[in-house]
Amino acid sequence: MAGEENKEADMLSRLPMESRVLADLYENHLGSYRMKALARSYIWWPSLDMTLEELCKKCEICESQRNKPPAGIPHPWMYPTVSWEKVHADFAELEGQHYLIMIDAYSKWLEVHQMGQFQFSWHLKTIGDR
Repeated sequence: MAGEENKEADMLSRLPMESRVLADLYENHLGSYRMKALARSYIWWPSLDMTLEELCKKCEICESQRNKPPAGIPHPWMYPTVSWEKVHADFAELEGQHYLIMIDAYSKWLEVHQMGQFQFSWHLKTIGDR
């Protein structure tokens, strides 16, 4: 274990600025692919990719992240073809009053309904009136 830490320390003992940047990139153990993507967004120097890959190869935590599949396949947004086919709704409170806010995804029409007592059946009726 101590030998591995020394190898990592050797990799991080570069120029002062490079070592600080490498330490910041490395501290979350993102794995080489994610670390390189993050690094490319902000910095670059010759052999940066190779240095990050070498750091990750020597780290058990980074290697454990290596073959994880992506979180999920994004589902494309299905746009509505008519008004009120898809509705965004939320509840809000302002100065002690409760409101039901609905937005038609097709036309972007906004409706705000002030609610009396918080009753589920009233909300269904209000939404159903659409």
